[in-house]
Amino acid sequence: MEEFLLESRWLGDATKAGGAAKHGSACTSALEKSSKSATSGPSFGRKLEDHYEVGKVLGSGGYGVVHEAVCKATGKRVAVKTIRKKPKHFTGRLALYKTKVQAEFRAHLSLGKSLDIAYAYEAFEEADRVHLVLELCLGGTLLTSSFLSPSRYTEERVAAVLRSALRSVIQCNLHDIVFRDIKPENFLWTEQGHLKLTDFGLAAFCTEEERLLERCGTVSFLSPEVIRQDYGHSCDVWSIGVMAYLLLSGRYPFSDEEGNQKVPKEVWRSVLYDQPDFEREPWPQISESAKEFVSLLLEKDSGRRISAKDALSHPWVRGGAGKGANSGGSAPGAELEGGQDVLEESLVARLQRFGLYGKLKQVLLQKILKYMNLLDREDEEMESVKNFLNSLDYNNSGEVRVDDLVWMLSSGGYDLEADEWTQICEVIDSLSHETLKVKDLAPFLVDWPKIQRQDSWNDWVRDMYSQLSSSCDVFTLEELAEFVCESDAECSLEMVDEIAKCLGSSENASIELDKFKQLLELQDSEIDLLSYYDSRVEYYAPSSVEEAEPLPQTS
Repeated sequence: MEEFLLESRWLGDATKAGGAAKHGSACTSALEKSSKSATSGPSFGRKLEDHYEVGKVLGSGGYGVVHEAVCKATGKRVAVKTIRKKPKHFTGRLALYKTKVQAEFRAHLSLGKSLDIAYAYEAFEEADRVHLVLELCLGGTLLTSSFLSPSRYTEERVAAVLRSALRSVIQCNLHDIVFRDIKPENFLWTEQGHLKLTDFGLAAFCTEEERLLERCGTVSFLSPEVIRQDYGHSCDVWSIGVMAYLLLSGRYPFSDEEGNQKVPKEVWRSVLYDQPDFEREPWPQISESAKEFVSLLLEKDSGRRISAKDALSHPWVRGGAGKGANSGGSAPGAELEGGQDVLEESLVARLQRFGLYGKLKQVLLQKILKYMNLLDREDEEMESVKNFLNSLDYNNSGEVRVDDLVWMLSSGGYDLEADEWTQICEVIDSLSHETLKVKDLAPFLVDWPKIQRQDSWNDWVRDMYSQLSSSCDVFTLEELAEFVCESDAECSLEMVDEIAKCLGSSENASIELDKFKQLLELQDSEIDLLSYYDSRVEYYAPSSVEEAEPLPQTS
C-alpha cells in the first residue's frame, strides 16, 4: 500500500495554510521536548499502538472512526481519528481520496495553535491506515451539551458561541482553508466549557481568488453557491448563518411550517429562491440587531454577503464580548491601543497568532528583532513589551525558570486549561530548557502587523538585508537558509525547499530585497487583528453566569 503522509516534504505543502506544525516524539509535552530545528515537522510513527492504548469508540463516519486513547508515556487522554487508506466498498478514484485525506491532516495540523480549534498533536501512518491524534473534547456537541441548557439559553450566550465559530472560520480563511461543513455537530465542548471546531474531513485549500466546484457538506447548511457548484470562502459564512438562525429560533431557516426539515431537493430549492422567515415565533421576541445579523449572514449573493471578519465586528456579536463560550477579553473587530495592560490582555491572542505564522516567518521575525535591535527603540509597542518582560524578571537576573514562567502565566487571570498552555507556548523553542532569557520571549509578544504598518518597517527590512548580503555578490536561497538555521546542515536543506516554495522560485535562485521583504511580511497583515484570536482573559462558566432572560422556546 502506498504511503499517504510520509512522501518527501509531504507536510511542507501545509505552509500554504500557515506553516508546518511542530511536534515532538509521540506523547511528549512541549515543555519536555529537546530543541528542534527551524523546520521541525510532526513526528509520524509507524505504529500507533506503540505509543497509545486505544479504547472505546467515540464516533464514526463514512471513512473514519474516532477512539478515545491514552498515552502510554504520560497517561494523557486523547482522541484518535483513524482513516483507512482504501475504505471498504470504495469505488472512486483512490488518488482523489488520498488528496482529501492529506488535506484534512494538513489543515488540522496547520491550525494547531488556535484555541478555537481542536488541537492536533501528531499523526501516524501504518500499512493500511493513518491516524490523527487530537485533543479530547468530552463536553458534548454544541447542541447536546449542558453548556447551552434552555434555562441559560440567551442571545448573549448564542453571540458568544457565534464569536468562537466566526474566529475559527476567519483563521481557516486566513490560511487559505475552506472548512465546507460548518454545523453544530462539528463544534465540541471540552469538559471545562471551551468550544472547539473539529473534523476537517471536507476541508479544502483555496485562496480568496480561487473557486471550488465540488458540491459537498451537510444538506441544511449548504449555501446557494455550493448548490450551484461555484464557491469560495464565503460559503462558511452562510453555514454560520444557518447555525445562528437555528440557535436563536430552534428551527432551520428553510424548514416547513412545523419546523421540520425538508427533503434535500426541497431544501435546495428554498435555499436558492426563498427568504428566511423572521415573522413566525419566536422571532418577534428576538432583538432587531440579532435579526439583522442573521440576515447579513444569509445573504444569497455571496458577493454581497458579509465577510466573517466584518460579522465578528457586528454590534450584536460585540455586545456580548467577555461573557460566554470562548469569549475573549475585548470587543471583536477592534484592535486594542495602549501599553502593558493591553499586552497582558492580548497575551494569549498574540501567542496563538505567532504560532500560526509558519516556522520560516517566525524565525525571520525573531532575527529582525535581534539584528535591528528593535526592542531598544523608543516605540509604544516595544515599551509595552519591555515592561511586560521586566515584570517576569522578578529577580533581575535576565532569566526566568520555565516552571515559574508557566506558573505566572497560568495564574495571571487567563482561562486556559493546562494542556492549552502547553499548546500555545509550544512555539517558544526555549521552553525545552529549564531556564530561558527573558528577552527571548519578545518576538512572541510583539504585535507584528502593527509594527509592519509603521513607516520605519521598510528601512529595517532594507538594513537587515544589507547586513546579510554585504559579504557576497549574490545572496542566494542557500545563504538565507544557513542564516535562518544557524548552519544546521539538515535544517538548511529543508529550509531551502520551504523558501523556494514561498517565493515560487527555484532552489538556486537569488534573494533580492523585494523577495526578502515578501518572506518577512505577514499575510493580510493590515487586518490580521488580535481580536481574531481568543484572548481567554475573562470567562463565565455556565454555573456562575449572571442569569439573563432565556430565549423563547419553540414548541
